[in-house]
Amino acid sequence: MKHVKLGFINYTNTVPVYYGILTGKINFEGHIIKDIPGKLNRMLKEGELHISPVSSIEYARHHEDYYLLKNFCINSTGYVKSVLLVSKNPIEEMNGKIIGLTPASETSRALLKILFSDYFKIKPLYTDLKKPTLTEEVVDGALLIGDDALNFKNPSYPYSFDLGDLWKKNTDMPVVFAVWAVRKDFADNYPQSVREVEELLSASYEYGLNNKEGIIEFAKSICAEPDCTYKDYFRHLGYNFTEEKRKALLFFYEKASRLGLCKICNKLEIFN
Repeated sequence: MKHVKLGFINYTNTVPVYYGILTGKINFEGHIIKDIPGKLNRMLKEGELHISPVSSIEYARHHEDYYLLKNFCINSTGYVKSVLLVSKNPIEEMNGKIIGLTPASETSRALLKILFSDYFKIKPLYTDLKKPTLTEEVVDGALLIGDDALNFKNPSYPYSFDLGDLWKKNTDMPVVFAVWAVRKDFADNYPQSVREVEELLSASYEYGLNNKEGIIEFAKSICAEPDCTYKDYFRHLGYNFTEEKRKALLFFYEKASRLGLCKICNKLEIFN
């Protein structure tokens, strides 16, 4: 177990699953590497991690190299609070406007492009933000995620649109933002290690379910509590990788592949 390199999304949204491990109540002897989803995506792909939560579209792009862990994903059905399009204009006036995209998450970038293309029939001009936060860039709107979205305040951008809410209204489906992926080469050589990580994550999550106030206090130590409060925020997030969430993920992949945002992926390979 000491050789396992496990990723951790360095946002508050991942705390409920890792709470038992992070507080030392569940003993994990491997290495935990913390970073934003975009960097964890790269590290897993390049073999710098063995198991990690990654942007869900990352699995579709490299599904031949990964298995998915069966129990966990990060999802929402409707409002998610931490995946926002902030804008100077209402959506119907965004055609041709410059939209800055966060480098932190590939799933949210794809989600926005699908919504604009398939449902709002809008063609903005996309550009990459230099940082996950909106700083000095001159843009008409910006896609922000995680704690950067939760705590965003800027009077120059009076409009805010929750992508989880927009997706639910237009598709009547939940969104799976992140999945836990494991490299196939590692899983095939060390299947027992993968099973042990699965068990530890399940135990860690179970401990968190019984210590919700502790999760909130731990989240505050990572990032100042947003206006919506962490109690409300965590109420909108789900972590169970149910059959409903798997079907929603494949629906998302179908939409994304048609726009050339990922490979065709019509099957999920679950580690067993």
